[in-house]
Amino acid sequence: MDVAPITMSVDLPAVHFSVLMGRRLVQSFARTAEIADSEIDCLMLVVSELLANAVDHGGGGGAMETKDLGEDVRMELRMSFDGMTWILSVEDQGAGDLAEAQQILARKPGDALAELEAERGRGLFLIHDMADELSVHRGVRGLVFSATKSL
Repeated sequence: MDVAPITMSVDLPAVHFSVLMGRRLVQSFARTAEIADSEIDCLMLVVSELLANAVDHGGGGGAMETKDLGEDVRMELRMSFDGMTWILSVEDQGAGDLAEAQQILARKPGDALAELEAERGRGLFLIHDMADELSVHRGVRGLVFSATKSL
């Protein structure tokens, strides 16, 4: 029997302060959907990394708060859960290069050990390791990064 997925979508300012809000929303959604606590821990890391990536590389310019933005730059957080699989995605408002983003996702941690020692830049590698699938495609406003995991 197929179960209709429950979904959540929220539009947020592309600032690091929104990462905390996104984490809280996903945590509340996951608890309502009765997702196990151990899986919620995974979701918290994935949503943090996807949102931070959108802030830093998707038009937010690394802004901490909305007052730090030069213009109204947004990102959209979406989550769905059908009882067996969750999908978490973030669409940014940047002009990112889709081919470059796909190339980054195709790499494995062993392919870029020097990058793993860098101060930043490990978020997508972490998500790649925690999710069953990590993908990127062009959305309406910018790039959409999606992580999928079956329980």
